[in-house]
Amino acid sequence: MNIDNKKTALDDDASIYQRVESTESSKSERQKLSELSFKGKLRYLWDYYAVAAGLILFFGGLIVATLIIILKPKPNTVANFAIFDSPWIQKDVQAYSEEVLKHLGLDKSKNEVVISDGYSFGSSTDGLAISTHIYAGDLDFIIGTIDAVQLYADNSIFLALDELPEDIQKAIADAGRVSSEKAEEGVTRDYAFSLRGTAFELFVNSTGYETPEMYIGLCTNSNPDRRDDVLRVLRFIVTGS
Repeated sequence: MNIDNKKTALDDDASIYQRVESTESSKSERQKLSELSFKGKLRYLWDYYAVAAGLILFFGGLIVATLIIILKPKPNTVANFAIFDSPWIQKDVQAYSEEVLKHLGLDKSKNEVVISDGYSFGSSTDGLAISTHIYAGDLDFIIGTIDAVQLYADNSIFLALDELPEDIQKAIADAGRVSSEKAEEGVTRDYAFSLRGTAFELFVNSTGYETPEMYIGLCTNSNPDRRDDVLRVLRFIVTGS
């Protein structure tokens, strides 16, 4: 007896049997569906397709949400702050962002003022993050205690105060200064000033308690395309107008 031929015949029979069984099953399902009432048909279709439909809706929604995030226009950054060791309540600091936009008459749905107040001076991770932003040119202001600000003044990160517009220089004439002779060898210049008594400090210090004296410097290589807005923000920081 040819065992291989017998085996092939058995395989063929099994295949035919499966096709017949499948056909009969399909007929049975169609017959069952035709005998159902309208509501029954709806329930049958719901039970049959619910999982597939749910998966399609889930992944379809995920794709749409991703496309919206990718294609949605990013808000225009008006100014970007980094604050080391902030002594102020975070919600007050973040509320200042909207205060600036309101003063400048800018739509907050299309513009933003970024204030990152979670940095710690002395943290290598935070220091690296700040350096990355400075290198990228997307950081405008650094605020911190005198030790933190002095470090950046000594490393030529800040614009010298005597290069600011005259009206701003007059407004900060009596403010404490952070000077450096390392930024320009043999020349001592002022690179940052105290926020004590400024409109900014009065706004963010809602508790009224005395806080450590904080200083602010304007980054030399911040994005030149927004320098006009940045100077308007600086005026508002000092005078509130």
